[in-house]
Amino acid sequence: MSPSPTMNVQDAIQAAAGRFASEVVALLRGATLQDILSLTGKTAPAGLGAETRRGRPAAAAAAPAAEKGKGRRRAAGRKRSREEVQKLADRILQYLATVKDEVGVSGIAEALKVGTADLGLPLQKLRGENKIRTRGQKRSTVYRLA
Repeated sequence: MSPSPTMNVQDAIQAAAGRFASEVVALLRGATLQDILSLTGKTAPAGLGAETRRGRPAAAAAAPAAEKGKGRRRAAGRKRSREEVQKLADRILQYLATVKDEVGVSGIAEALKVGTADLGLPLQKLRGENKIRTRGQKRSTVYRLA
């Protein structure tokens, strides 16, 4: 049985399309962003000359990294020691002893000059040891001495 003429044409079209796609990809790999944008009549946004891995200018890429680590004493991803957590828990207890009202996490963080994310573990430990009491749920949780 011989293959139908439509199958031969279809195979030829698929092969030609595959070659065409491969050639286009090869051309794009060698082209710069400026080359591609010039085909559309557009220009690259300002600052794309000195690009980093993510396509942002080097100065702009460095700025968020510096801001993110602002005020941090430990390296990103490093766990706190038990002593560090305990010291912060003691500072929280001292602060709660000085205030008469219930205080939220942001109030504690502001008074102790620490980030709110750093308070989660010490507050959890103090609550588990029944040294503090809480009222409310999630973001509306307030703390006081037990």
